[in-house]
Amino acid sequence: MTWAKEWFTQLETVHRIVDENRKDNHRAVRVGILDTGIDSTHSEISQATMIKECKGFPDSLDPCKDKIGHGTHGASVFLKTAPQASLYIARVVDDQKRIAPDNDYQAVVDVNPLHIYSE
Repeated sequence: MTWAKEWFTQLETVHRIVDENRKDNHRAVRVGILDTGIDSTHSEISQATMIKECKGFPDSLDPCKDKIGHGTHGASVFLKTAPQASLYIARVVDDQKRIAPDNDYQAVVDVNPLHIYSE
């Protein structure tokens, strides 16, 4: 077993303890990942229920078609380490690993904060 797999296995014990002591009135932590999006066909991503919303900035970037894999990897690691958190995906990088020139940075900042915080 690699050290990473061993670490994630040990982390599952922590998750059980957290789950046992979680109070019903605690809201989930919300995390946004701004990256290359996610590959919605990836085994860990396709089964994830914690991904609440995905959006491309600009709209022409499909947040569920990560051809580079960086955002998918980051999201899958996050899903393993914080399984109770809500995850919001913002794709800001195109397939050539560039931030799109027509990226609307203000839209990234304005990702409907009332919706996100009212979970």
